[in-house]
Amino acid sequence: MSPHYNYPDASKAVVVPLSEEQLARRLSSEGGKVRMVHGRYWLEVLPGLYDGVHWLSRHTAEEVRKPASLCWGYRAALHHTESDGANGAIPMHLITDVEAYDISGLPSRTRRELRQFRRNDVRIVHINRPEVFRDQGYEVMCSWLARTRHRTAAPVKRYLADAERNVLDPTRLVLAGMAGDKLLGYSTSWVVEGSVYIWEFHVSPEAFPLHLSTALWFETAQVYRRSGVAREICAGLAMPEKEGLTSYKNRLGFQLVRIPTRVWLLRLLSTYIRSRHPYQYYRFTGEEPRGGIDGESSPHSEVDQADESRQACNG
Repeated sequence: MSPHYNYPDASKAVVVPLSEEQLARRLSSEGGKVRMVHGRYWLEVLPGLYDGVHWLSRHTAEEVRKPASLCWGYRAALHHTESDGANGAIPMHLITDVEAYDISGLPSRTRRELRQFRRNDVRIVHINRPEVFRDQGYEVMCSWLARTRHRTAAPVKRYLADAERNVLDPTRLVLAGMAGDKLLGYSTSWVVEGSVYIWEFHVSPEAFPLHLSTALWFETAQVYRRSGVAREICAGLAMPEKEGLTSYKNRLGFQLVRIPTRVWLLRLLSTYIRSRHPYQYYRFTGEEPRGGIDGESSPHSEVDQADESRQACNG
C-alpha cells in the first residue's frame, strides 16, 4: 500500500458541469448508442428502447418524437411548463432545493449519524489521482458486491481502467472516505445542466457502523450546493418494492417526485411488461402496479442506490 496519499479535503473539490451535448459525446465514446433527433439526444438503453440522454433532460412536447424507425418504446421528461402534455411520469428521488440543503433540515436520526461519523478518524476527501484505486479500490468494490450481491464484479483490468478514467475526468466528482491511508468507500457523481447524478457508490461493509454511507451522500450534496451549478440532485428511480431503501433515501432528504413525461411503448410490449414486471413498468411509465405499491422491507438499508437506479432504468 502506498503511504501518505494526501488527497485534498472534499471542501476543496471543484465541480465542472456538463452540457447535454458533452454528455452525449461522453456516453458515445464509452460505447453508448446515442442519436440526435429533432435537435435532442437520445440514449438506447435496451435494443429498440430509448430514453432521454439523461433522465432529467427536459423537452418540449414537440421535441419528443420516435427516435428511430425500429423502436419498441421511448420516454422523455418534459419542461414543467409542458406538463399538460404529459401521459406518464418518471418517479424519482430528488433534492429539489439544493441551496437550502444542510444538516439542519434532516431528520434527527440522520443528524445523529453524521455527528457520530465526525467523531471517527475518517475523512471525506476528493480523489484527484488514481493511486488509491490501484492499491485498494478493487477490494472495496468486491467486498461491497459480496454483501449486496447486485452484480458480478468487473474484471480487475476493466475496473482499474474505469477508475482511472473517472478520477482523471474533471467532469466527474469522486469522493472517498479514508481512515488514514485506508480506503473505506467512495462515490462518483456528475452534473449535467443543473441535474446531479450520484452514479457509483461502494462502501466497505466494515465502514457501515461508522455511517460512512450517510456521510458520503451528504458531503457529495454539499459539494454541489457550494458549487452553485446544481438545481436538483438525483438519488435514482423509485424502488417501492424495497421499502428499506426508500426510507433511507427519505432520511437523506431525497423526496419522491413524479417528473412529467411523454412515453410510448409498443402495445404488446406494454402489456407484457405491465403484467410480468410491474415495478419496471412503473419506473418507465409512472403507472403504479395494480393493487397499489406495497413491497417488502430490504434487510440492508445502506445499499448501492446508484447501481440499483441503473438496473431500474434498464430493467
